[in-house]
This record gives sequence, C-alpha cells and structure tokens, in this order.
Amino acid sequence: MVNASLTPDKSAPVLMAVVKADAYGHGILRIADCVLKNGADWLGVALPREALVLRKAGVTAPILVLGYSDPEIHRQLIREDVRMAIYSLDQRDALAAAAREEGKKARVHIKVDTGMHRLGFTPDDKAIEDIRALAAIPEFVLEGCFTHFARADEEDRSSWHAQLETFESFLSKLASYGLSFSIVHCANTAAGMFDPGSVMDMYRAGIGIYGLYPSEEARSLGVVDLIPALSWKSFLSHVKTVPRGGGVSYGHIWIAEKDTLVGTVPVGYADGYRRQFENGGFVLIHGKRAPVIGKICMDQFMVDLSDVSEAAAGDEVVLLGKQGDDAISADLLADLIGTSCYEIVCMIGNRIPRNYV
Repeated sequence: MVNASLTPDKSAPVLMAVVKADAYGHGILRIADCVLKNGADWLGVALPREALVLRKAGVTAPILVLGYSDPEIHRQLIREDVRMAIYSLDQRDALAAAAREEGKKARVHIKVDTGMHRLGFTPDDKAIEDIRALAAIPEFVLEGCFTHFARADEEDRSSWHAQLETFESFLSKLASYGLSFSIVHCANTAAGMFDPGSVMDMYRAGIGIYGLYPSEEARSLGVVDLIPALSWKSFLSHVKTVPRGGGVSYGHIWIAEKDTLVGTVPVGYADGYRRQFENGGFVLIHGKRAPVIGKICMDQFMVDLSDVSEAAAGDEVVLLGKQGDDAISADLLADLIGTSCYEIVCMIGNRIPRNYV
C-alpha cells in the first residue's frame, strides 16, 4: 500500500476519497492504493472497522470515520490515529476516557446537521455551548467541522444552498467564540460538480471517483466525462436445449414456448445479482443481449440464448459493462429495479473475485 500524509495548502482544497462499503463494491484496499497514488490526500469511511482494515494494510493517510464509532473501539482508533466524527455531547466522556487511557489526543471532526437529519449537532445556541465544552477537553483536538447535503445531486440548488448558508452562518457564530477548524468540509461529488465554490477546505468525493454520476442532472451538466471503473463478468457454465413446455428454475415462472437454447450463469442473489432482475434483466454474450429467464437462484441464473445460437459453455457473460457494441450500465440496471447506481455496485458480493488492470 502507498503511504500518504496531509500537507495542508489553503490555496487549494485537499481531496478525500470516500472508500466506505468496500469502496462502493470495488475493493477497499486496491482502491485506496489507487486513489492515494493519484492525488487523494484523505480517505473517508463509514465504519471504524473499515479504517482499521486500511491501517492494518499499511495505509498511513489521514482517515475519517464519517459515522458512528463504538466506544469499545475508541482506544484502537486513537492508537491508529484515525479521526472520528463527533455529533453529540453524549460522545464526550467515553472518547475522552479512551484518549486518557491511550495517552494520546483524539483528533475529531464536528458533524453539523444542516438538513439531512441523520447525524449532527443542530446548529443552535445549545450546539455552540456543547462544542465549546468539547473544545475545553484537553484530550481532544477539534481538527475539522463538516456537514452533508441531502439534495446536492438535483438541478434545483435551493435546498442544498440553504444548507450551505446555514453551515456558513453557524461557522461564523463558532468563530465569534474563538472556535475555528483547520479543515472545514461539506461538498460531496454532486456539490463539487454543481458548485465548485462549495468545496471549502476538503472535497469529499464518493461515487464520482468510481466513474459514476450521482444523478442524471449531474451527468447533464457536462462538466466532466466519467468512465465507470467497474465491470462485472462471468461465463456460461452450461448450455442446453429446454424442450417446448419445459419450465426453468424454481416455481417454473418461465415456460419455454418452443425448444429454447438456455445458458446457466454461476452467479446468484447471494452474489448481489438481485432477484428483481428476473423480470426484464439481461446480460451480454457475444455482444448480444440474452434475457434472464426464470427465478434467479442463490448461486445461479439462466438466460435465453435464442438470439445467441453460437453460445457455448465457457463463453464470457457480461452482467455490467461493455461487450462488443453494446453495454449494460449501472444506471440501466438501477432503472430496471427502481434503485440507484450506488446500490448496484455496492451490492456485488465479496465472493465475486476482483481483478484489477
């Protein structure tokens, strides 16, 4: 793994690559290595164990746990110099005790809730008093302050600009009490695309670093041409002819109307290929679309090879990505089952091997 350290330069924001959820399904260790070699300064994770996996692999770049950190693991996080989010005064005592026991200061980032209503101090007078109380604790270094936008991926910017104004106003109030932070951050991928001025000291890039757009509105901006980093491929484990009237898979919800060439793909819902794809899903074989037929099993699913008569066992099957002149995008799969590209890539299971080029 590559090592990196933060070298603050207020002339330009630093880059946090968000690698939570196994780097959005892409593989946390290899992606962390890649992004740190290519300009990222920080790594963002959702869970403490994600940070510790990175540290165990030798990553020395600054890491921020953006969400909840269990008090039982506070000492280890402090020992490994992992930053934690503080979003409630209730976290104070356990974290301060862990820092004292470890004999090392805890570097924390104050989370402010400006409208997401998930985690964070409500930006009011009580929060100011709470944060002042945190600042008075000698075991803490209040390194950063951040918020998160709920609707930054929409063309209508009024909602998240209101959040930004709330955040900036609250920062000003904190400053009037002598509370300032070396790193203030709020912009996710979408915010940075719609309004680079919202980035502040650090840009938290998530879905964009994987070559995916946070929304169709963000794509239509045309400010950057993103190329998906991931494709999902398998192969035909078996090819056979199912006679007219034969049923395929559990429950026989698909019945052959004629003798039909059918292929089996050794991927199932246990791997993240959702059962909803049985209604309208398809894969690419020899650059042609082969519809998913029958119920998707835990470890396998079947496809209709009527339009790919040359198919044979061992042939490549593309579930996500390009083959020939056609492509299956994460957005296309998301539309098929009523979700987002985020979920499509995150749902690919760990037993699917990741090959990197």
